[in-house]
Amino acid sequence: MHEVATGSTVRSFEGHTGHVLGVAWQANGRRLATAGADNVLKIWDSTSGEQQRTIGGLGREVTGVRFIGEGDEIAATSGDATVRVFNVASGGEVRRLQGAGDFVQSVAVAGTTLAAGSQDGRMLIWDVANPQPLHTLEPSPAP
Repeated sequence: MHEVATGSTVRSFEGHTGHVLGVAWQANGRRLATAGADNVLKIWDSTSGEQQRTIGGLGREVTGVRFIGEGDEIAATSGDATVRVFNVASGGEVRRLQGAGDFVQSVAVAGTTLAAGSQDGRMLIWDVANPQPLHTLEPSPAP
């Protein structure tokens, strides 16, 4: 972490064994979540820099991570074609969102609506409380 005004290093978050593919701040600024090519999520105390938890069990690279609202849930996307919701306090999987059929590249969250884009060009949209997608946007046909 760097001080914006000076660019000086304030704190380092070290622990992934592969490169970091995604970063998300909790709304209150107390936690930082990182997604790694080492197939894990890491949760950090942003004040001390201490690692609080490692969340594993994803079959491939964790490509994206976003906190959901102001609570303790995060959404994570992975190369194993999954979109999952985890509780950062317990480390447990809360739910797996259905419908992704290919390497999932990215995730965005607005309120309780989650969108994820996959390698096959599709974008899926869910309400995070429901594992079935609300909408699936297909890629445009090739010219």
